[in-house]
Amino acid sequence: YPNNANSTLQNLMGDLTVNVNSDIFSTDTTGANPTTTATAAATSIAQVPIGSVQDSYQFVLTNFIEMNKLWVRLQHLPGDAKTKETKIRRERERNELRMMVGTNLVRLSELEGVTSTRYGTIILPRIIDQIVACRDPLAQAYLMDCIIQVFPDEFHIQTLEIILSVCPKLRDKVNIRTILQSMMDRLANYYADELLLNDEEDTEGVKTSVILDSFEMFDECIRSVIEARGAKVTAKEVIRLEASLLGFSLKCYPGRLDYINRCLGVCASSLKGHGPSHGSTQPATSASGAAAVPIQMDEIAIKELETLLSLPLETMGLNVLDLDQYSELLAFLPLRNRKMIGVQLLKVLDTSGEKMTELSELEQLFVIISPLIRETSSSTSESKDQSPQMFEQKELISKLIHLLYNDDTDVHFELLNFVKKHLLSGGEGYQISSHTISPLFYSTMKLLTRVQELEFPAPIVQQPEEEEEEVVVEDEPIVEQEETVQEGAIVEEEEKIEEEQLDDIMQSNEQVDAGQDVDAEEDKDDMKESEDNEPVEDVDAEEVKDEMKESEDNESVEDVDAEEVKDEMKESEDNEVVEDNEQVSSEVDGAVLEESVEGDDDNNQDTEKIETSEDSKESDNEGIEDQETFEMKMTSASNEEIKADVIASKPAEEEEAAVVSNVNVADNDTSVNVNEQETKVDLFEQFNKGMFDDEPITPIFEKQTNCRKIFLFVQKLLSMIEVADPDLCFTLRLHSAIAANRCVVIAQERSSTSGDLSTVAYEFITEAFLIYEREITDALAQRNAITKMIGILLSCSCFDKNDYEALITKTTQYAARLLKKTDQCSMVLMCSHLFFKLGENGYQNPQRALECLQRALKIADMCATSNPSNLQLFVDIFDLYVYFFENSNPVITDKFLSGLIALVNEHITTIGSLNSVIQGTKESFTQTVRYIERKKTVDGRFTNIVCIVPN
Repeated sequence: YPNNANSTLQNLMGDLTVNVNSDIFSTDTTGANPTTTATAAATSIAQVPIGSVQDSYQFVLTNFIEMNKLWVRLQHLPGDAKTKETKIRRERERNELRMMVGTNLVRLSELEGVTSTRYGTIILPRIIDQIVACRDPLAQAYLMDCIIQVFPDEFHIQTLEIILSVCPKLRDKVNIRTILQSMMDRLANYYADELLLNDEEDTEGVKTSVILDSFEMFDECIRSVIEARGAKVTAKEVIRLEASLLGFSLKCYPGRLDYINRCLGVCASSLKGHGPSHGSTQPATSASGAAAVPIQMDEIAIKELETLLSLPLETMGLNVLDLDQYSELLAFLPLRNRKMIGVQLLKVLDTSGEKMTELSELEQLFVIISPLIRETSSSTSESKDQSPQMFEQKELISKLIHLLYNDDTDVHFELLNFVKKHLLSGGEGYQISSHTISPLFYSTMKLLTRVQELEFPAPIVQQPEEEEEEVVVEDEPIVEQEETVQEGAIVEEEEKIEEEQLDDIMQSNEQVDAGQDVDAEEDKDDMKESEDNEPVEDVDAEEVKDEMKESEDNESVEDVDAEEVKDEMKESEDNEVVEDNEQVSSEVDGAVLEESVEGDDDNNQDTEKIETSEDSKESDNEGIEDQETFEMKMTSASNEEIKADVIASKPAEEEEAAVVSNVNVADNDTSVNVNEQETKVDLFEQFNKGMFDDEPITPIFEKQTNCRKIFLFVQKLLSMIEVADPDLCFTLRLHSAIAANRCVVIAQERSSTSGDLSTVAYEFITEAFLIYEREITDALAQRNAITKMIGILLSCSCFDKNDYEALITKTTQYAARLLKKTDQCSMVLMCSHLFFKLGENGYQNPQRALECLQRALKIADMCATSNPSNLQLFVDIFDLYVYFFENSNPVITDKFLSGLIALVNEHITTIGSLNSVIQGTKESFTQTVRYIERKKTVDGRFTNIVCIVPN
């Protein structure tokens, strides 16, 4: 050949298309006789009719075979040195000339008379034989790709088995994955187009064959390729082949977990060195019986395996946990790549919003995402915690915790408990962060809301069944008459029995009442004399008497069904009831009068206290009381002293109980007649028991997870972040206290037993106070913490008096010890609300509330002296004085308000009304004064207040 190989090969290929019987056409690389080959070709062509379809494809096939042989021999030109540069140059030249060889296959696909049968039986076998025989990797890869690309999809579906059977016979350097990927893409697109059309009846059989047979063929082909190459196969080739098959399965067979498991199983078995035909449960031996040697994983193989494991995440989501081999393949990845898989899985779960309901699923999920939680000591540096990647991982884990849910509260609690144990079981290797503890806490609070509804349920009221019987009776009037007669006879018998029993009871009661009438008359005379001597209006006693009369009248006529008995006994019962009521009312009047006298003494003592406080105020104007004196008034106590107050309160409660018991003993004589009357009424209730039984029924709590168990869980949870994030721990403990208080309130409203949940709430607040003392040192953080304390204590109503006083006293001490005077004034002023809570059961200590106001006023005076802009503190104090005066605080009088108005006006005059700093303060003060002037026309208590509006 001349040196210009390209032009020579083009001329030779052009001659081949014209003269099939030339000498060049008969060249054979396999060593066959050129003369014999040319003769055989000429003979076969001569037997075909000229101008037919068979003649056309026979000519093109012969031309393709000879051109391919010449193209292959081009790399073995004589006279060239066998150097690396020469081989590269020849490969480049052959790559440029490959289009001329592929053009023959394009011409075959364009022939109109070529059917799928002729293609599968004549054309394709001859092409395949030539591809296998040439033994050239470049030619084999190119020609296989040409076959897949140029021929129609219907031809490939019918001849898929033939094409795939060639893949194991190709050279090792041929990239099988690209060949299979091209075929899979064509079949997947064809299948998608057929699903869109879905109206051609002749294609139903084709689609069925694609669904049922193609995956099995591809799987068998991949197994054969791996077995044929044996030890020469690399990890990245195995992973790429299975990744192609897995993608094809997800497109054409969605939901077929068995296909996905098969792909993952073959990949795992091959990477372990077992071979593609062995399962993961087989012994660690290769196909030849020797010990299995795992295939080495390089960086490219690790990337490909990560891609393989990411494929099913987008389409399957949480269902990947059902795949048997998924976790096994995940173990081949290093920690960094496993974290990436975990991040992708959490992103899919977050997007789908699918709930985690089973503990087994959660366990499998944490096996995958454990690298996101587990961190070595070297990787938990401060710089990495601030990285966007780390923040994203924490955010995804937090969102996962909010996806935990189960209708059964016990199972839901097990899910949360598993997460907590997983966070704790790693020791130093685990990353305990507020990003994961905080969502776990609030998820637990959601569960607590469900549990408290089950533990303290609302009573169920039974509906009477009489209405249904009446509806049925209306449809059958004849039966109604017969039933009425029978019921009348039964009622008469019951009335006779009741009359006999009542006669016996009345006889016994008359004997007892006869001896008590004289005593009752004497008691009434004594009470009249005492009322004349001490004329005290007691509205409550009159109301008690009226209620007693109404209750006795209602009880005396309770039995609706026994009307005849009621008429006969009415006169005798009324007489006895009137006598008993007069006796009881006289006793109640005496007791109430005694209490009123004691109340007057208490009022006198309170009046003395008020006068004393006013005197002390006048004396305090001369000098400012220091902080230590105020703290001594508030009874300084450490955290251990707070707990001791609870123990000290128990003897006081026992003494109160003893006093109440003594009063009950003294009143036993007065309640004898009432008990006898109740005995009479109880007999009617016994007779009618079951007839009007519609009392509510409380459902039985049968769950293992109760409110106390959840609070113990929260206690352990918060101890995990007390050192890492004390501010958050402080806030969450206060939230836990208010949650325990809510449980107690609900239990009281529904007449259920709350156990010791009030003690639980007290312990949570106590622990929060300890964190405040030890950890919170910043001035702004202390101010915010005290504000939270005050808000929580105002919301809680489950504490007894001693516990509540200990907590609010400690909070006031914290407020008085703040660094800035302005913060002291604001917080002490806010603490005054703790000592005067509004509402029926609100704790009220008016004197202590006044002390807080006076303390805030002294601090404000010091602040205003140093800085005139602190005048706003006086206005805030004045507003709170007006608030307490309007809400009937007995120790705050109109003199306080008048004095404050004069004091604020004096400060405004001293500073100067034109000062721009106090303009807003002045306007606020003016609005409050005008509010008092408007209240004078409505409320007489505001009449004596001297209102002076600043100029």
